[in-house]
Amino acid sequence: MTASRILIVEDDTELLNLLKRQLEKAGYEVDAVEDGAVGLRHGLSNSYALIILDCDLPGLDGLSVCRKLRSDLPGQAILMLTGKSEEIEVVEGLQGGADDYVTKPFGLAELTARIEALLRRTQGGSSVPQEKAVLERGPIQIDGEARRVFLRGEEVELTRLEFDLLYLLAVNPGKSFTRAELLERVWDTSVDGYDSAVNSLILRLRKKLEKDVTKPVFIKAVRGVGYRFCALDEIPDAEGA
Repeated sequence: MTASRILIVEDDTELLNLLKRQLEKAGYEVDAVEDGAVGLRHGLSNSYALIILDCDLPGLDGLSVCRKLRSDLPGQAILMLTGKSEEIEVVEGLQGGADDYVTKPFGLAELTARIEALLRRTQGGSSVPQEKAVLERGPIQIDGEARRVFLRGEEVELTRLEFDLLYLLAVNPGKSFTRAELLERVWDTSVDGYDSAVNSLILRLRKKLEKDVTKPVFIKAVRGVGYRFCALDEIPDAEGA
């Protein structure tokens, strides 16, 4: 079995070398660079199972690299490393297209767990059970087998996480999910403190599916609980949303 290939883009040389050694010991093939622009070129010209990207890079910053990678490679798994505990940086990274994040300082065991969870989702298939039938939700069609989504007949490009989250909600119309349940079902983790990941992914989905993200029709917040997809009797027809 071919080892998964990982790209690390991190300007802290000591940390970069430490991560490279750790991941190589775990059996991964690792490319390591210290510059954002170089990392972007590597990411776009090679095939990686995962790209680990520091937020604070000199020159071309990590958020810009993340946005470009996500635009050109919608299915690429991206894990952000953030050197600050402030939620705003975490949210910016997730909204920029990152699948997950780890805040510095972090333990190598924590990082390895996050990497393994991401690779399970991207290489082993979704942890969210999917039917072969196409889900019809008003103007939205969701093909679980082909993992494609259409809005009013136009295909919507979704990342793996975005698709899994949408599918889980849409296949259970009207059912409320807590953030902890969504983390466990979609992110394959029960780690506390990752509510920002759920909120940011919901916002990304709304921007792609809703006419007005401030007045969502399909993906609704449930105060004190989490989120739900609108019940079947709430779903507007194809022309009404």
